[in-house]
Amino acid sequence: MSTTRAPSPTSADKRDASLLIDERRQLIRDQVQAQGRVTVEELAERFGISVVTIRSDLNALAAGGALLRTHGGALAHRDTEEVPISVKQKLHHEQKVRIAIEAAKLIRDGETVMLDSGSTTEEIAKQIRGLRLQSLNVITNALNIAMLLATVPGVNVIMPGGLLRPNSYSLSGPQAVTA
Repeated sequence: MSTTRAPSPTSADKRDASLLIDERRQLIRDQVQAQGRVTVEELAERFGISVVTIRSDLNALAAGGALLRTHGGALAHRDTEEVPISVKQKLHHEQKVRIAIEAAKLIRDGETVMLDSGSTTEEIAKQIRGLRLQSLNVITNALNIAMLLATVPGVNVIMPGGLLRPNSYSLSGPQAVTA
């Protein structure tokens, strides 16, 4: 009785060495998350591309906060690690501003909006500053967003309690969830 084995990810990926950069980087992210670590050599072998290209991919993914770059490879972020807001603010900044402009157009006088912590929602808060509304309630767990809106006339900032997360400037925990 013969058994048929499904093609391994390595052979399947090698057959399509023409993967788009974003597709390849997503597969790398997935592998890092699944295994906890990867090496430059194993990724180059898997995708059938140069170690120089893999190093470039890993550096780009590390700059984006997707993984931790190490000598010869990369590691997954531990669950307790959080990408600092200062890093997130620099990533895809123009797109975040465009999203914020469009989101702010949807906000009407007298409404209540919720803004979670994050660099895109921080851009939305910056747009809210220029809206000139009579009354707007903003519920947020993010200190940076609260500070941006604290002095804006007509904007009431409502914050839940909780534990301060210094990397994201946000409040979390049971108090924040039940607020």
